Amino acid sequence: EGLKTWRKIVVNTDATSSSALPSNSVSTSSVGSSSSSMPSNTSTRTSSSSFGSYGSTNSASTTTESSISDTASSNLGSANPAPSSTTSVDGISQSTASSQSSSQMELLFDDGRCRGDLTDILGNLGTDLSEEACKRRCLDTRDCAFAVINDLGTCTYFTVCEGYRRREGLKTWRKIVVNTDATSSSALPSNSVSTSSVGSSSSSMPSNTSTRTSSSSFGSYGSTNSASTTTESSISDTASSNLGSANPAPSSTTSVDGISQSTASSQSSSQMELLFDDGRCRGDLTDILGNLGTDLSEEACKQRCLDTRDCNFVFMNDIGTCTYFTSCDGSRRREGLKTWRKVAVSTDVTSSASSSTYSVDSLSNTPSTSSSPSTISSTPGRAAVAAGSTSFERMVRFLPPGRRCQTVTSEGLQQAGVPGGLGIDVGVEECLEACRADSDCNFVEILMNFDGSNGACTKIISCEETEASEAAAMSFQKVPEGSFDSPQWMMHCPTTAALTTACMPGELYDLIVASIRELTDSLSNVCNAEECEQADFAGCVLRMAGHDLMDYDPVSKKGGSDACTDMEAADNAGLLACLVEGEYGRSAAQIYADYCTEVSLADFLVIAAEAVIHWSRRLAVRSAGTKLAFSLKPYFKYGRKTATECPGAALNLPDPEHSCDDVHKVFVRNMGLSWEESAALMGVHTLGRAKLVNSGYDGWWSDPENSRRFNNNYFVSILAKGWMPERAVGGNPEKNQWKVSDVGFDPKVQGKQMMLDTDMCLAYSKGLMTFNGLSAAKDSCCTWTFALNLVDGAIDTFNDGKFCGESDKTKLDIWKSLPKGTSPKNRIALWEVWEKEKGVGAFKTFADMREQCCEGQRHYGGEFEGFTDCGGVSHPTGLAPRSVEEFANDEDKWVAEFMVAWRRATGAGFENLQKLKPTVV
Repeated sequence: EGLKTWRKIVVNTDATSSSALPSNSVSTSSVGSSSSSMPSNTSTRTSSSSFGSYGSTNSASTTTESSISDTASSNLGSANPAPSSTTSVDGISQSTASSQSSSQMELLFDDGRCRGDLTDILGNLGTDLSEEACKRRCLDTRDCAFAVINDLGTCTYFTVCEGYRRREGLKTWRKIVVNTDATSSSALPSNSVSTSSVGSSSSSMPSNTSTRTSSSSFGSYGSTNSASTTTESSISDTASSNLGSANPAPSSTTSVDGISQSTASSQSSSQMELLFDDGRCRGDLTDILGNLGTDLSEEACKQRCLDTRDCNFVFMNDIGTCTYFTSCDGSRRREGLKTWRKVAVSTDVTSSASSSTYSVDSLSNTPSTSSSPSTISSTPGRAAVAAGSTSFERMVRFLPPGRRCQTVTSEGLQQAGVPGGLGIDVGVEECLEACRADSDCNFVEILMNFDGSNGACTKIISCEETEASEAAAMSFQKVPEGSFDSPQWMMHCPTTAALTTACMPGELYDLIVASIRELTDSLSNVCNAEECEQADFAGCVLRMAGHDLMDYDPVSKKGGSDACTDMEAADNAGLLACLVEGEYGRSAAQIYADYCTEVSLADFLVIAAEAVIHWSRRLAVRSAGTKLAFSLKPYFKYGRKTATECPGAALNLPDPEHSCDDVHKVFVRNMGLSWEESAALMGVHTLGRAKLVNSGYDGWWSDPENSRRFNNNYFVSILAKGWMPERAVGGNPEKNQWKVSDVGFDPKVQGKQMMLDTDMCLAYSKGLMTFNGLSAAKDSCCTWTFALNLVDGAIDTFNDGKFCGESDKTKLDIWKSLPKGTSPKNRIALWEVWEKEKGVGAFKTFADMREQCCEGQRHYGGEFEGFTDCGGVSHPTGLAPRSVEEFANDEDKWVAEFMVAWRRATGAGFENLQKLKPTVV
């Protein structure tokens, strides 16, 4: 209900009579059998007899479409483009060329572009283009009113320009009308087709030649054969604007699965050789279908491939859609498709000897130079290997519960398959198998029945946006067989993602940091016991970077900050939130998409982490002007290569239940850090919190407000608060943590706070032996110290004068003065003297302190039998107690040590990293 459907029917099949139609009326369609008339003031277009198809099918009849309703939606091949009009947005003239006028491109900005989100449109007119080719393509495209090109030759058009965004290396042109004489077109020869005169030097074309209005969105180049006698130029497809680069890549020949992969030398001529006459190269077509144009002849399609640098293989279907691949590892049989391979005619490659050596990338079979970044091509919702290089066979869970692709909601069905199109009552495995067997299925959703057994299975072509939903839906994406569920597969890059950063000036680093900072600023700054959006986002970004760097293996020298970890592993649960899906609607992927062609994901994740550190440090400095402001930029080095597969990486992550044994394994043994550096690096836990739904642990490492400030509160909390075990967190006996045990502590007001075994073991141990790491699951003890002189600075400077929640200055002064002694015997002697001086019992004072820190426990007997202190209360005996004490009392000391540890940890396993390049003005 709520839908209406119309069928297009033939009014008049006499093809001769259409020539006498008034200029503003239309003739008929050959679709259907009954007769009907349609209103005048409509535009003439060609149509095939197939249902809903508007391609170059040489139909003898023409179709009708109202010029009022959605005139700009494709209007593929219309002989009468929209009339010219001029409006103004933010003072910028928005003009559209008249169908009878000629146009040209006028420079609008030489250092920027129009405002707007580029995620779905970047490069919609082509890549590797010269400025002139970019402008010609805009002139040939009806919807292009403004065109922007970057220094890499990526050409993008806008229909409107809503303002100016400054960016060096970009140029923007505006299409303007130069001739409004609309009378000359009436004298066109009978066997020719009028053009929109956009980019055309003449108002008429020779007989038997068809030109294109190219009005389809995303730079479609379609030619309309409006009469059976009209043909398309078989030589160069005149409006192709030299698609691609005029200087193809140097010649190279490799072999993948027995298929020669060749690239024509810039000094040799090339030609197209038929490879398959009944199929195409394997690969996902969602983002690339028709990337060389639509409605083309075979010769025009091959010519466009010859003119395009990255085109090594090209295929065309029977309606003229022309698509290129950079590599080909096998065929997918499909009737009606033909595939050609670009081959060099001349073997003279002496001139290319001085150029970079070409090889086949071991990950994507894509020819790449040793002097330029390795790349992988984009596929919907993720950056993936080059199209055609891998068979997509495996299905992986794509979205967490509670989120769906917008393409399967009521507002986006046109981008998805028919709801339930793969089955309306099928099991999960049956649904996934159906998607695997469907070449057009890139994502699939299973909307479960009420009983949770079977559900409706819907194929999804593109999943660019997701949204929250209460529906019981599971979403999966198709990835290459044998691929790994790494972040690179899940981060969307609009064009081609760099695996390695080739060059990074300081300005580029600053732009990424500024973008992350702006994203974080846009979150709510409200922090209370239940929520703190900024803390959650910062903590998630740091957690991703931390889980990435902690999997370094010193034996194989693999892992580390390579942007690779198993996103399906339980330890990595929740990372998709800030990385892809959005923590409160914000994700690092939103920023990555703007820089993915230049910066590897491996480098990007490190920069993103440094950005949130820098952002949260500013808050800490503002809250206390004496704090040291710092930047990690002077120490950053780029050149990390993104790994797309790293089996077993998650197994190298530390298990909090293994206490300092795993701290020693991961940080000291594997990364080569000292215990002091290890403790300093653990200080990142001052940001964010653990969530039950993610890690199985629950709580802030600090109070909520401090959890969005990069400061030393993590160390202050360890020593200035009492802690006791909390077992079976969330009912899971495998998850155990430490909870604040201060008398008067209220988690509903102050936020639930916790520490893990891997945190507490830095300062405390079981008994008096240093290497007996604490275990919340096994050890019934309370962590506290009565030697307040060890944390005097932490209490007064960084904890508002509180110790275990006690803020009474008189009482604290007495507690601070209680001697700790050098041994039990020496302590008793000192206490006797102290009692006489203060007139207060030393043992009572000790018991008062323990009671305050350990949930009212004054003694070790009675109901607390067997519940003791964790290690020595006069001098903590963990693995790095002196470091924890120093960092708690002197924040500058921690900052200095953290910078050293961070630099070493993020660089582990990478050689020849480079410092940022100075910005050239």
